[in-house]
Amino acid sequence: GDFFHVDPVEEKLLSSSARPILLLEHTLTDIDPAACRSAYNRASADFDELKRSRFIGSFLPSFAAQYMLLDRISPLIFTSANLSDMPMIIDDDEASEMMDKHPEIDGMIYNLRQIRVRVDDSVTRVIDGQPQMIRRSKGYAPVPLFVNADSSSADERKTNAGSTPAPLQILAAGPQLKNSFALTKGNFVYMSQFFGDMDTIENQNIYEENVDRLKDLFRIKPNAVVCDMHPLYFTTQFAEKHAADNDLPLIKVQHHHAHVASVMAENDLTGKVIGVSFDGTGYGTDGNIWGGEFFLCEGADAERIAHLRYVDMIGGDSSVKDAVRSALSYIHAYDNTATSNSVDDPANNNPHSITLDLSDIIEYGRERLLSKPEAKLVMPALKAGINTVKSSSMGRLFDAVSALLGICDYNSSEGQCAILLEDAAAFAQKHPGKRKECDLALSFHERIIDMIVEQCQIARDKYGAEQVALTGGTFQNRILMEGVLEKLRADGFKPYYNISVSPNDGGIALGQAYVAMHSFNK
Repeated sequence: GDFFHVDPVEEKLLSSSARPILLLEHTLTDIDPAACRSAYNRASADFDELKRSRFIGSFLPSFAAQYMLLDRISPLIFTSANLSDMPMIIDDDEASEMMDKHPEIDGMIYNLRQIRVRVDDSVTRVIDGQPQMIRRSKGYAPVPLFVNADSSSADERKTNAGSTPAPLQILAAGPQLKNSFALTKGNFVYMSQFFGDMDTIENQNIYEENVDRLKDLFRIKPNAVVCDMHPLYFTTQFAEKHAADNDLPLIKVQHHHAHVASVMAENDLTGKVIGVSFDGTGYGTDGNIWGGEFFLCEGADAERIAHLRYVDMIGGDSSVKDAVRSALSYIHAYDNTATSNSVDDPANNNPHSITLDLSDIIEYGRERLLSKPEAKLVMPALKAGINTVKSSSMGRLFDAVSALLGICDYNSSEGQCAILLEDAAAFAQKHPGKRKECDLALSFHERIIDMIVEQCQIARDKYGAEQVALTGGTFQNRILMEGVLEKLRADGFKPYYNISVSPNDGGIALGQAYVAMHSFNK
């Protein structure tokens, strides 16, 4: 097309009745940045192909107002009707109030049909030649997913001997970020729509209302509850209270185990599974921040067999946005630990830790980052161990490398640093040798891919497992995912990944439900 590359699978997904937002690569990624500037008649300093994602969320109209608008003006740029971190506005009076406070809004289009339930647009992409959910919501939720598990509990089987057992019904509270919860009935898992982050009282109230709404809609009365292990999450506290108030058993599932379990649930995996779970953050069983994890999973059980070597990360939650802090943390770790690719002896250590060789990347960005004013505070704090947490997060590593290469220093929007790092690697694939930072970005991706394959080989040799579940928000990176799939398949592995739920935290509730279903059926 004029604006995007669209293959037949993407075209079919765009025109489907669900009308999801589809991440499409725009055609300008084929043009040299200088030509882009000319095409848009912008000053050189104001436009750089590497400062924006090569993918744009695109969709076709799905209801009358959109058709009417697009009949007159096309294409249009849409954004959600809410303030940052707040729920969508569904009431005309609330929208008018927002307009009064924000004069940059020129007008409001409305009709007389009331909105009963807040439901975001679903977001999808095509990866490995097939559709993958990034955000499961409008058009897909709450369509049930079938999970192949004996869905009656052991106690029910005993009490119902000689009769049909009553189905196990579970409430899976989901994660704190990108939340969706799940309800199960028999072998079916009903995933809720997307709610976003559970940090505001407004979102928490909407979450609780929808738990009650879906329980009533599907006539589900949970007889078990499952949640994350993080003690401070709203969803954990909600699950604990719901279980206590209703005298129900409660299971807590580690965040990254739930990620892997979501892939096992979708793909009906039995036997031993090597789980590769990479994301930004998750509460570990040792109290540290996990995010670069390898597991051996079977049924409800999971053993952590390897992880990225812990790094003292400065600032806790603030480092999630500030990639410079992550980069300075890695510079400190580089100066104080081994600097070459290495792992502990996997025969004698479980889990063993993995150290990547980032010496060339760190040396590339060291001078620039250490000259920043905040380095004068951060580096002494790291040395003294003040306000630090131990982290094995792959998401923070992607942020750190993005800052070290001078590609992006701050996540103004979620995942921005990692997205632009991937785009820099994509630029190097098309234009090798043209920009050193892009070549290093591609080399970094290749190192991660090779490390994953190596760890899977170690696990196969030790445990005899050939099935690999790839999951977590980091695997939304197309270069990483498709590169890993190609090399694993070439080496005889059977890799699987999320399709109907997102690899990011939006799929956690499915994994929690899967673990709970298998736990109660032991």
